[in-house]
Amino acid sequence: MRTAVVWLLDLCPADYRRYQVLTRHTVALAWIAVQHTRAAIEGNQRALSTMRVDLGQALKPRVLEQMLTVLRQERERLVAAHRGAWAVGQDLEGYGHVSRL
Repeated sequence: MRTAVVWLLDLCPADYRRYQVLTRHTVALAWIAVQHTRAAIEGNQRALSTMRVDLGQALKPRVLEQMLTVLRQERERLVAAHRGAWAVGQDLEGYGHVSRL
């Protein structure tokens, strides 16, 4: 259980480690981690869709392509983290988790 708490806290803003209610109630922590990863995914999508317009004059095309690569890789990481946090939350709530083959 401690490993799950540490991992979920890693998905949240660092200041959330100060709140004992989150480490005592891991269902609440999992819920917050799901909300934060969802918001990060939405922010990542906005960045992907506006980056060329917002930074096109400030950055060279090569740098823009590198930025797109970074944002796409980060999106994959965020989606995996979101799914993991959701699965942990479901398990903590007693719904269990069915692995996909």
